[in-house]
Amino acid sequence: VQETDAEYMGKTIKKDIIFSGIQPTGVIHIGNYLGAIRNWINLQESAPQAKRFYCIVDLHSLTDKYKIDHQVSFDNSTYKDCLTLAATLLASGVDPKKSTIFIQSHVPQHTELSWILSCIGPMSWLNKMTQYLSLIHISEPTRQAEISYAVFCLKKKKIT
Repeated sequence: VQETDAEYMGKTIKKDIIFSGIQPTGVIHIGNYLGAIRNWINLQESAPQAKRFYCIVDLHSLTDKYKIDHQVSFDNSTYKDCLTLAATLLASGVDPKKSTIFIQSHVPQHTELSWILSCIGPMSWLNKMTQYLSLIHISEPTRQAEISYAVFCLKKKKIT
């Protein structure tokens, strides 16, 4: 990937690839729009040279959509929520001709990379990450997924 520079909100974008994700937790709220979707739409114009990949992170939402009652079962609304979120992104202005929208569970390499990073990523990296620190501030992680979510975020951001 060839590097180029683009300005967006006073910051220089150095790479030609932009990746971001959003959980299909139900109805989109103002925080989703202001924090992510509005920026995704703006990046289509301010960084036209970039390849944009926006992910509906349905596997991440499994940590919220399950219950244990002598057996583990998952909330079956995830599929519907993914379709609703995809439609909302398109209706909000994310253009499929300019950006790629995909569902996390449909790309097995996504979870494979998470496994690889969990095998090689030291705990000292997790201890520097806001996502992990905010989780352990609330309580000790009780499920492996709560730790591996932060590992997954390692691939999105360089730890220094």
